[in-house]
Amino acid sequence: MSLISHLYLLYFNQMLNGFSQGMIFPVLMGLSIKNVRANKRGTAMGFFQVD
Repeated sequence: MSLISHLYLLYFNQMLNGFSQGMIFPVLMGLSIKNVRANKRGTAMGFFQVD
């Protein structure tokens, strides 16, 4: 249950959270396979998706 008392603040919080996750997820995904050789990147992405 949310501790936010006004519905518009909950909407804003959800919007900010969704935007932030949309910005950070691709960065973390790219960093997770940065040091993997090109021929093993498919396997690394599969591991990333499962984990």
